[in-house]
Amino acid sequence: MSVKQLRAFLAVAHTLNFAHASERLNLSQPALSLTIKGLEEALGGALLQRSGRHVHQGPAAPWA
Repeated sequence: MSVKQLRAFLAVAHTLNFAHASERLNLSQPALSLTIKGLEEALGGALLQRSGRHVHQGPAAPWA
């Protein structure tokens, strides 16, 4: 787990939108998705649930 991964997660959790979070972090959307996926793998659970264009908290989210 890295600071970059945590910052990425917080940006997506705050905006609930990968496009807005990627703009905020100056990352491409694929890079942001890979960063979040790496964090989820490191923690062993889905932090975010993706359904089409929508993002919701996942079962392993700290506030779930």
